[in-house]
Amino acid sequence: EVAGQSLGIGGECYGEIVRVGSDVKGLSVGDKVIAVPPDGMGSYASIDARWVARAPEAMNPAEAVSGTCVYATAWLGLHWMARIAKGERVLIHSAAGGVGLAAVHLCLRQGCVVYATASTKEKRDLLNVAADKAVSEAEAEMQATLTSARAEHTASLQRVTAPAEAGLAEAKAMLVNFRQDAVRNGRLAAVSEARAAERDALGTANTWERNAVAFKQEADQRLKEASQVSTASAAAAAQAEALRSQWPMKEIQSGIASSEAANRTAIEMHSIAAATERIDTSADDDALETLEAAREAVAITQRAALAAREAVDQAAQNSAKLKMIRALIDRTQSAYASADAQDTQAAR
Repeated sequence: EVAGQSLGIGGECYGEIVRVGSDVKGLSVGDKVIAVPPDGMGSYASIDARWVARAPEAMNPAEAVSGTCVYATAWLGLHWMARIAKGERVLIHSAAGGVGLAAVHLCLRQGCVVYATASTKEKRDLLNVAADKAVSEAEAEMQATLTSARAEHTASLQRVTAPAEAGLAEAKAMLVNFRQDAVRNGRLAAVSEARAAERDALGTANTWERNAVAFKQEADQRLKEASQVSTASAAAAAQAEALRSQWPMKEIQSGIASSEAANRTAIEMHSIAAATERIDTSADDDALETLEAAREAVAITQRAALAAREAVDQAAQNSAKLKMIRALIDRTQSAYASADAQDTQAAR
């Protein structure tokens, strides 16, 4: 027997879908549903999909068919047409009936002040019980809604804060890595600078050391030349003395004595005197040339000694520069020690 084709009794029904039309959306075979057909009395019912809805999983068949139409009627009148709001006052007649009880329940859920009428004491008592139950249900539903809202708020807050916390943790990790890289790079830069300074200092020291050796060699050579010039000057002086000792003083004295004793002839004596004077003049000239050569040798010796003194001064300056280089090397080693200390600190 198939129901749902003509107007009859059973305006509410509950069942399981066994077949659906090709244009039906949102419903499937096997779904538990509630329907409001024209008549619902039968083993099967063929119903327009617009009047069918899935039943809540916790709802049993008795609950499904006991309040669908009355609640739909009350919902239509109060929410769709009257647009009730919280705090409004609502008067409900025959409130102990099906539609009345549904209206009382919906108004209390919405937060309205309800004024209700009932024809007998029994109905009024039933209405009080229903009202108390509706209030309890409304409070329970409000509490459940509040709990759900709090849970949703917590979940939303976690969804919002979780990426922020993850980003913060990532930023902290990046900051730690950046600091480690900065310490590592700073240490490497300090070591590189120290090594470069050491290379420069060693290069400068080697250059100055080579210059000092060259200056010393030049000074030794000039001292050697000065010694040779001094030896030559001494030899020239000895030669001058030898020439002076060879002057013919005895012959001159003998000629003068012969001239004074005999004085034989003035002409011969004059000739002898003239010859003797020429001999004296030639010897004096040779002696003077020898003395000039000796003076020149002495001047050369003095210049060589001055050059040697300058070489010695230059060597002293180079020694001061070497001391500066040693100080620079000491500072370089101190920089190495500081870099090692920074490395040890960074490792800690």
